[in-house]
Amino acid sequence: MKTGTLGKLSRRRSSALLLLVILVVGCSPEPSGSPSAPPGSPPGPTATPVASPVASPAAEPSLAPAAWTEAFSSELAILRDVVAGPPGLIAAGCRTDPSGTCLRGLLLTSSDGASWTEVDLEGAAGASVGRVSRVGDRLFALGYRIDDQRGEIRTVGWTSLDGRSWSRISSASFKNLFINDVIDSPVGALAIGVNAPYAGEGFGFVVWDVEPDGSFGEPRDVHPTGGPGYVAGAAWTGGRFLAWGDGAYEGDNVRSTILMASPDGKAWRVLPKIPAFHGGSVVKLIAVGDRLVAVGYEGTFQPTSPRAWISVDGATWEAAEVPPGAGAMDTVTVEGSQLVARGTEPSATEIRPVSWSSSDGAVWTRLPAGEDTPDLSGFDGLTRAMVGARACVAGTFYGDPTSPAPRAVIYCR
Repeated sequence: MKTGTLGKLSRRRSSALLLLVILVVGCSPEPSGSPSAPPGSPPGPTATPVASPVASPAAEPSLAPAAWTEAFSSELAILRDVVAGPPGLIAAGCRTDPSGTCLRGLLLTSSDGASWTEVDLEGAAGASVGRVSRVGDRLFALGYRIDDQRGEIRTVGWTSLDGRSWSRISSASFKNLFINDVIDSPVGALAIGVNAPYAGEGFGFVVWDVEPDGSFGEPRDVHPTGGPGYVAGAAWTGGRFLAWGDGAYEGDNVRSTILMASPDGKAWRVLPKIPAFHGGSVVKLIAVGDRLVAVGYEGTFQPTSPRAWISVDGATWEAAEVPPGAGAMDTVTVEGSQLVARGTEPSATEIRPVSWSSSDGAVWTRLPAGEDTPDLSGFDGLTRAMVGARACVAGTFYGDPTSPAPRAVIYCR
């Protein structure tokens, strides 16, 4: 794990806490690690690339990837996200130099998951794209650029209606701010993020109104009394926006997730303390039918333990049943009739991917290695998307300290 402009990086996201992590995302290589001590800021950019400690891309997989086949591969590239959307699938990341430093934002599209085309992005020099969000019929590709000469971090973004032609989102309000996600709602789309001072740690909660044409309004700082030090993510559920993030350390040297709610994205209030969250960190939260499902981890130091919670109103939560073990749940999504959570666990030599499934969010079952995502030594890939009956997972082999050049790969089956 490395420390940088927005603090320690991890996929506690999406990867993370990205937020709707992530999580969110650094310009230099990083493995999908389970969290260490919770950082003072969410995942985000870093100015100093550090090689990942995971095994070399040449290493043999610990378990054969079953029917997974390599659909795309590119040296000196990183992939952080893959989503479904026109024209089929979209993957995001960056082109890099041999050290893994991002040189240019990267978007790939595919109609079938078998063949991939690189998108020509205006103004992508020096950028890294970490997330693609869909709001109605509009797509947003979000990332950042670090300018060492000016001493600033700037959010960069593009929008598209078809996934093939992208226009740059220009705004003077993106300086030293980091956007985690764009959220759709009946009261309008809302972008959420944090303050991101150059060479400092991310903090707080910042929101932007997003217009139907994809343009962004002026940022609004949110400062509710008793709120989290930074907000990791937000979602629209139950007729309101619900945002979450870790609070300050408590007397027993732990900290817990704090929830905030808003009917319009402008006026926010902190919800009462949630006993079930004590000592736990929510990484991702989604609405599923008549309930809310949150996933994350418990623990301040390694090894942490994967955790999940459920609620019917967002105010009262109870812990779900998760198989015991070390690691963390980093993402949760609905696939068919099942909930699927993805995360990581430590092994003897590296961090390994883990997936769980649940029919209701209350009881989780660990999936066999390699079933949900490729289980390949050195492969960092927790984002998966479907096109038709074909599943694809995008990620990166980061090499080792002696040969850190990354290789971006998309596996499909």
